Amino acid sequence: MEKKAKAIKITTVLTCIVIFVCTVVLVFQFIKIGNLRDKTESLQAHKTELIEQINNYDQANAYYNNNRQEYLENYAREVLGWGLDGDTWYTIAQ
Repeated sequence: MEKKAKAIKITTVLTCIVIFVCTVVLVFQFIKIGNLRDKTESLQAHKTELIEQINNYDQANAYYNNNRQEYLENYAREVLGWGLDGDTWYTIAQ
């Protein structure tokens, strides 16, 4: 009878330890899941920003491809100070 009581005590202690370890692991897993959800939301927001940037670049690229000659002429005149033959240049006196 004493052996049986001792075996029951050992089984009870081991069961409590296993339940405690499982509870601790479960808590850490819930914390990890919460952190991963936050990271997922952050990455979704960043993805949305990147998609918007890609769309803006695509629109700009389409504009420059469709108006390449006009864009280059305006850039050469306004930024580089170049002009076509027959262009008249005016300077503003200060």
